[in-house]
Amino acid sequence: MPTRTPYLENERGIPGTLLRSRRFAGRIRIDDRGNAIFPHFDADGLSGVEIKNQGFTGFSTGGTRALWTSHIQDGDNRIVFAESAIDALSHAASFPDQETRYASISGEPNLKQRELIRSEVAKMGPAGAVIAAFDADDCGRELTEVLRAAVALTGRSDLRFEIQTPEGRLKDFNDVLRQPRGVAADHGPKQSLG
Repeated sequence: MPTRTPYLENERGIPGTLLRSRRFAGRIRIDDRGNAIFPHFDADGLSGVEIKNQGFTGFSTGGTRALWTSHIQDGDNRIVFAESAIDALSHAASFPDQETRYASISGEPNLKQRELIRSEVAKMGPAGAVIAAFDADDCGRELTEVLRAAVALTGRSDLRFEIQTPEGRLKDFNDVLRQPRGVAADHGPKQSLG
């Protein structure tokens, strides 16, 4: 677990205490170049790492995008899906909740990721909430529909599906964290899928 994460703390405004919390232990690394490293996991384990730094986003050579996730803890009753791990961490910093876990897909999902999303949603406890916290753009709206479909595929009528988007002209939840203006919740009534 990193003791200092300069890019995430200084450039992205994510509190160091959050980055070093039990929820995110081992889910954020820093390489010798100061890049933030976010491990992706599939059903077989580590599948690759997303690499982020100022002006740079990459993925490990030979790796496969799967899901970046926080740790599951007893009592979790919500899962927030974001486009990037930085957005998920920013959501966690902006709207702290000890019973929420986080996941990101790092862009447009491949077929394997769609199944991993469904599987992650299916792990939710009874009457859990699944939150779509994607970017406020066309890609974010498409990802919201991918997540909505994944929730429906679980066959779980007890799960609530909710949408949270940044307000105003803010694009993502890192913008919300760095320029707090709130969040617009859901574009309609809360839904139970079944």
